[in-house]
Amino acid sequence: MSVWDDLEMLLDSPSSSVTVTSNVRGTVKETPNFKVEEDVAALRKAIEGLGTTEKTVIEVLTQRSNAQRQLIGTAYQKATGRVCE
Repeated sequence: MSVWDDLEMLLDSPSSSVTVTSNVRGTVKETPNFKVEEDVAALRKAIEGLGTTEKTVIEVLTQRSNAQRQLIGTAYQKATGRVCE
């Protein structure tokens, strides 16, 4: 049996050692008190001008859920006219 077979077996069979506490998947959870405008302002400040403050970009984007990052991308594009890729 391969490692993948073992993992599939764990996912398919109920076990007391594996519990799901939420419908949210993944390891990055939503940030409480999320304010898209504050994140967009922080990113604009970090990206615009001479050089990029990578620490700020990393801190903001790695601490937000996918849904929150999508909101940030839309708001950033609206504010700057530039597409986030």
